[in-house]
Amino acid sequence: MVLDLCKLIEKDIEQGNDMLVCGDFNEPLEEKKGIHKELNKLGLTNVLVGKIGSELPRTYNGGSKCIDHVYATPAVYDTIHRCGIAPFNYFQKSDHRGIYIDLKIEKILETETNIIPAANLRRLKTTSVGSLKLYQEAIIKEVTKNQYVKKVEELQAIIKNKTENEKMIRIRINELDEQITTSLISAEKKCAKIHMLCRHDWSPELKFALVNLRHAKRHLKKTLKETNVSEEDYVEKVRMAYEGRRKWRKACREAKENSKELRESFLEELAQHQALLNNTIASNEIKQLKRYEEQRKDAQRIRSVLKGRNHRLLTSIEIPDVSNYTGQESENDKFSHYDVDVIWNKLLKYNGADVKSWERIDDRKLVEELIVKWQQLYFGQSKNTPLAAKEWEERFKDDEFRNQILDGETIEEYKNQQIETVEFLRAMKRKVEVKKIPFIYTYYQFKNMIRKTKEKKTASPSGRHWGHYKALLEMEDDSILKTIYKIMNMSMQTGIILERYTKVAITLLEKDLGRPRIHRLRPICIVEAELNCLAKQHWSRDLMWHVELNKSITNDQYGGRRGRQAQSAVINKILYYNIQHQIAEEAIFIDKDARSCFDRLIPQLVSLENEKLGSPKQAGDYMVKILDQQKLHFRTGYGITKSCVKKSKSSPKYGAGQGIGWSGQSCTATLNTISQAMDDNCNGMKFVNPTKTITLKTFGDYFVDDTSLGTNKKGKKKESVLHQAQVNDQKHSLYLYASGGKMRLKNVFGTI
Repeated sequence: MVLDLCKLIEKDIEQGNDMLVCGDFNEPLEEKKGIHKELNKLGLTNVLVGKIGSELPRTYNGGSKCIDHVYATPAVYDTIHRCGIAPFNYFQKSDHRGIYIDLKIEKILETETNIIPAANLRRLKTTSVGSLKLYQEAIIKEVTKNQYVKKVEELQAIIKNKTENEKMIRIRINELDEQITTSLISAEKKCAKIHMLCRHDWSPELKFALVNLRHAKRHLKKTLKETNVSEEDYVEKVRMAYEGRRKWRKACREAKENSKELRESFLEELAQHQALLNNTIASNEIKQLKRYEEQRKDAQRIRSVLKGRNHRLLTSIEIPDVSNYTGQESENDKFSHYDVDVIWNKLLKYNGADVKSWERIDDRKLVEELIVKWQQLYFGQSKNTPLAAKEWEERFKDDEFRNQILDGETIEEYKNQQIETVEFLRAMKRKVEVKKIPFIYTYYQFKNMIRKTKEKKTASPSGRHWGHYKALLEMEDDSILKTIYKIMNMSMQTGIILERYTKVAITLLEKDLGRPRIHRLRPICIVEAELNCLAKQHWSRDLMWHVELNKSITNDQYGGRRGRQAQSAVINKILYYNIQHQIAEEAIFIDKDARSCFDRLIPQLVSLENEKLGSPKQAGDYMVKILDQQKLHFRTGYGITKSCVKKSKSSPKYGAGQGIGWSGQSCTATLNTISQAMDDNCNGMKFVNPTKTITLKTFGDYFVDDTSLGTNKKGKKKESVLHQAQVNDQKHSLYLYASGGKMRLKNVFGTI
């Protein structure tokens, strides 16, 4: 058997493999024949002798020599920096001692270890009454100690009287906001301990009480359903059943209250029993049992922390393998298939359809570096579109220039622009009768949004999760919640952006589950909770209700509108097909899909489009400031990246931030302008009922990034339906391009 084992080891070593041989050899080192001699012949080194020395303790309870050993090839032996022999029964019950070795993983695997960060645990849960009470008491102490209410009132007076410049006000408001964040997180850590899966220690008494309580509950339920007994007997049986349940409930409560003492008593009895069986000392047995108990509790806490971590964050990405690049592409001496610019150019044209093989990257540094650089290019895709130019960005800040566009006046900048860009801007002409809604956010709306939002919803990279707001909402003294609201309100009115609002944690979702290809990741923005509350209230609710009331939006829009559903647009398409079949007339339908819809929007342009719909310029400027100052960090399985994507002169950043409350409405506002331009400059579909009393004119349906265009009318110069459909398709694509978007040609289909 020994020779056969050594032959297998020799064969693996000849193939270039490294070996680590561990086992109970059942022979001492002094044995001249046997496995020690054969392993030495193969060039393996005894780890224990090399690291500790030749005088080794006995490892078998019934012997006097060390008969358990570890042998390693030279490459593995060099990576071992520590080893040892544990006492008997240290790891588990055995008649052999345990042997441990520590390997330098970075050296043996020739890579750096990826450190998995601690889970983002929410200690505070409003469902835990005890923790909630302690948290609220701690917050009251923090408010009293730091005088937050007084500081906010002083800051409001400074802003009202303008006694300090904007720079000093910005410093003051950010310092106060940071202090409150620190107090909230500190109170959570002090008053809400990490919960264990089982809060009470097990003991035979507790088990006995729980079993009898379960039986008492079943007996009571069964007794209440009895019908074949007299009324007196029924009353007596029910009384006794209730009495039994009450008795065992009390027993359970007492067992839970004294669970620690009962557990210790049980462990002492168990130690006495094991000492008699093993012929050992009871004090040593109880120490070992208590050590096991501590390890068990630590494991329970770890399971409790990791229990809610069901989401799957990226730990690896896929990029095109080096074999996908032709000789011309790789001729450059500086060529590297890890270069993000090289990867971008490779995937840009066919969206990865021509890539035959992919390489998976799982090294932490490389994964984070590739993600950040790729997303920098991703969020800057609109830089070459007509209205994303620097001169237009500056002009959009001018109030007079904005009013000229909104009033439909001809401006000098139109001369050098493509006709479709001019038509797109002309479609921004506002209705005279549309009034502007105020940019305010009431305390009642703030509280109502907190009340409606689920506590487990992800928010706030700063640590101010929804649990904090839920707990503050339930307090009788709402001074701290009002303080948070007042700080947000001061930020809105002064236009000073809190530093906390500029930090965004982006979760990258795989579009193809299990295949994290670098170009198939959807970025979802996680922002501060109260900022998202404001975005939802003003843009998605107040502004959209105002738009519907004034009928400022075309009827073709289906995304982000109250009472409109995604399936309605699909049903419309079926109706269009059926009507055309019945009247037997020529028609052409084109289905289109926009590329990176939310992340190609131009913030200044969106602000202007919202102003057309009735939002004040103050709200638009506030949104643009936040989007321009945002620093986008990315959440991976290794934690949040230190490097980030931000706007600079060399690398612009666009997009409304998918996941923020205003992103859906911003997309709807842009598509509304495109739809209005189509109405003004194109011929679409026309349907008339048999009696010619009802006429419907439409171009199709819009739902976020999906568009369905239809044409059954000839052109203005009596061109064919096919020619008019081509004109409509080209116009729509150029309008989208003017707004910062771009069509995904792979997902464009036509039906004749």
